[in-house]
Amino acid sequence: GALMILAPKALYTVHAAGVAAWHLTLIQDQQLAGLIMWIPGGLVYVIAVSFVFVKWLAEPDRRTPSRRAALVPVAVLLLTVPLIGSCNDHGSHAVASATGDPQHGAALIRQFGCGSCHVVPGIDNATGVVGPSLMQVGRRIYIAGVLRNTPNNMVRWIRGPQQFVPGNAMPDMGINQPDAQDVAAYLNTLR
Repeated sequence: GALMILAPKALYTVHAAGVAAWHLTLIQDQQLAGLIMWIPGGLVYVIAVSFVFVKWLAEPDRRTPSRRAALVPVAVLLLTVPLIGSCNDHGSHAVASATGDPQHGAALIRQFGCGSCHVVPGIDNATGVVGPSLMQVGRRIYIAGVLRNTPNNMVRWIRGPQQFVPGNAMPDMGINQPDAQDVAAYLNTLR
């Protein structure tokens, strides 16, 4: 389940037709399936360990009569540890900073006309409706539903979106590596 949630791309593309009926992307469907497998599957292990632990505490031992008193805190700890790990802010999945110059990236976004297709916060007249809004793109977990949102993957996407999602509306713009790093650095500030 964890592998399915954290996979950088869809593992089972054969499910694309069924996923469309639920208005989900392949990645969203895969993450949901992984979550269902991970949490209930993990609970089975927690219940089994708790049962063994309770049986161990129930063994008579006259030297330490306070073992039973430890049952409640330990059981609470065993049940809450998996829940604590799932309390992350979605924005914490992305790498905090990209290498590049965000100010130059903003100028490049204007120069390449990204705002004719995307809504880009902080860029004048960037009100396009062809591509998705880039509002809070720095907090997103995935780029185009197929790439983990990291600065390096954002650079890869900017330089060659067709290689990841052939036929999508975003053209290969011929942006070089340093310019793509600057654009990715600006996009990473949109949180």
